[in-house]
Amino acid sequence: MEFSYDSKLLNNILDIVSMKGKWLGSTGLTNDSLGEYVKVIKTNEGFRTGLYFLNANASTYVSYYIPEVVEKEEEYVIEIAKFQKYLKSMDNDVTVTIAEGGCQITNENKAASFPSAIVHPNESAINMFFKSKDTAFFGGEAEPLTWGKTVLESSVVLLAEEFIDAMKALENVGHGIYSMSIRENSLNFTTNKDNREGFSTSYVAQTIGDAVVDFTGPLYKSLPKTESLSINFNDDSVIVICTPNVTIGRAPYVVV
Repeated sequence: MEFSYDSKLLNNILDIVSMKGKWLGSTGLTNDSLGEYVKVIKTNEGFRTGLYFLNANASTYVSYYIPEVVEKEEEYVIEIAKFQKYLKSMDNDVTVTIAEGGCQITNENKAASFPSAIVHPNESAINMFFKSKDTAFFGGEAEPLTWGKTVLESSVVLLAEEFIDAMKALENVGHGIYSMSIRENSLNFTTNKDNREGFSTSYVAQTIGDAVVDFTGPLYKSLPKTESLSINFNDDSVIVICTPNVTIGRAPYVVV
């Protein structure tokens, strides 16, 4: 596999699929990431052909999509930290060549090589979520979306900056569990800590449907601030967030 892009773009993509931020654990919010590896796929199947950078665990998925004409299906797994270590030492366009067992990054006067991985630690989750690539994407309007076998009827379109600002404010409360609801022409957020401390906000937006879901995780860390996005979910269902290049899937938070 070979591809050439600006080193800063590739480094930003790796930040996006890392989803580093404040995750809810058994002791509260802790700094963590979605995972240490990225799966890179070139696919010519379906209508969204091109290059994909993917990361996932059992309950969260993120992908970054670059449209390309692809002649051959290929997929490899790379350790994100090593990939970024060498990208940061190179400027402008770089060429990345990945083969079985190794990866090489080159530009006009520098070259770096390091081992590739055999499989992603959450390979099965990635493969399952990736099947929705042609049905879960940003269409520019609030409309139903299919994720796997589930049709997510409620939808909202707003600026990514608005979602990011809301999530940062909710995160400051320190509870780590957030509620999001779609109502007529509005998207609403709230969080409450021990019923003593909380924050809520709402945005006027293009919507269809009516639904509410609780969730955790720093989803906003994988969103480009300058773009619009769509969010789809049903009551207590998976949440799917799409921009022109990024797709995020996140399981709901459910109290058992």
